[in-house]
Amino acid sequence: MNSQEIAQEHLNSIIEFHQAVYHNGFKARLDVMFELLDALLVEGPVDSFTMLSNSPVFSRRWHSAYSALEDGRLDST
Repeated sequence: MNSQEIAQEHLNSIIEFHQAVYHNGFKARLDVMFELLDALLVEGPVDSFTMLSNSPVFSRRWHSAYSALEDGRLDST
């Protein structure tokens, strides 16, 4: 297997993970919760919630992040 095929295989795994989390993990405020997860993965450790909501991959307004955490639902099974 060449490096391009390996890279494509890794990309496919990431896509599958994203789809599984989006469709099976979040039960409310799906898009905002998903963007927060992406921001955590991209930014790594952050000093404040505001820094996380200012991540380039979090395209929503900062207050939607607070609402999502307040109203969001996760599937615990």
